[in-house]
Amino acid sequence: MLLTPHQIKQIYDNARDQLHSADPLPILESLNLNIVQVNPISYKLNLRDERHASAFISLINKKWFYKDFGDNSSGTIEN
Repeated sequence: MLLTPHQIKQIYDNARDQLHSADPLPILESLNLNIVQVNPISYKLNLRDERHASAFISLINKKWFYKDFGDNSSGTIEN
């Protein structure tokens, strides 16, 4: 069975949306990062040798977003 370009796009969009909404905690834990859960939908991370959190991850509008305070980058999490 061959898929149409429209069907392929639907599958891709669905997979992307599922990845965006998946809780990143298992992946973060596997990287042995210093993680502090702020609430059920937010985490603080120490990515560098700093006294305060280097980054923040939060679920906003069904997507996980990050903000890295060290290099001022931000965006969505792609698992």
